[in-house]
Amino acid sequence: MREGDQRPAAQLALATEVQSGTLAYVSRARELAPRYGLQPDAAPAVAARWTAAVLGRLLLLPDDDELALLGGIKHDVNLGTPALAPLLDADFVNDSIIARGLMTACTAPAPPMWLAGSFAALSPSHAYLYTLFGANRLPASVFGEALCGTLQVGLFERNGQASLEAISVYHTGLGDLRLRIPLSRRMAIATIVLPLAKLTRDGMLHGITVQYGESAAKAAEGSNVTAIAEGRLIDVGLERRGRHFRATSDDGMLLIPVDGFEDDVAIYTVALTALDHDRILAVADRDGNGAASATLTWRSARGMPTTNNDS
Repeated sequence: MREGDQRPAAQLALATEVQSGTLAYVSRARELAPRYGLQPDAAPAVAARWTAAVLGRLLLLPDDDELALLGGIKHDVNLGTPALAPLLDADFVNDSIIARGLMTACTAPAPPMWLAGSFAALSPSHAYLYTLFGANRLPASVFGEALCGTLQVGLFERNGQASLEAISVYHTGLGDLRLRIPLSRRMAIATIVLPLAKLTRDGMLHGITVQYGESAAKAAEGSNVTAIAEGRLIDVGLERRGRHFRATSDDGMLLIPVDGFEDDVAIYTVALTALDHDRILAVADRDGNGAASATLTWRSARGMPTTNNDS
């Protein structure tokens, strides 16, 4: 008994076309070999190195045409079953970078089956950084994250009570900010009130994700990342268009809904870039409010970058 092939018809047609093209190439090469002195098997070691180089470039640094051709392919996880996994998934990689950082995203387990292609779907530079990681040339001291301060956020419980909690703010090697908000199931939180304008009144919100686990450590390590849809976020004193946001005052806030969860801990992660500061170096907690206390200015400086320290 044999089950049918579950892969899409367009994918099977593409595979047939590739196989036919390969056979036609080999047949034509055999005809022309005596005339042009083609000897592909004369130096197997050289041919192996060239093959590895060609395949390595395709797998690690695919170009746009290759992504367009191969991006829709589904991988048959177990032949004969309907379990098809995407070959690449840019959303998965993007959410992983938001939640766990660039370097940790480079070690994400399958699916997607083609992790390098998923990075390349975000941008060519993402694919290059992934390749550097594989070659052990992506230092954690540069591309990791470092704690730069705290920020107080509001937590509204389902019974209507509210409290303020200090959360950690990190800056990344690419100059972005990452905020992590841990919640326990016993807290019964319904809404997170994030005072974005305290950090920056003009910025880019890259996304918000949530991870679950039996402990904070397990949740942070987990690769099961869920993105919070932009349409579910509520703006208070903010104007948002796409990923860009602008606060009309220092009281601008973002309300994040919290769904019920069965695990013990949930970690909400917010990734953003400040546009009204060239680079935030540190965040200070002053009178219960976080604010950029040390910034690096270079756009308006004609000479050396200047550092502003607010006391």
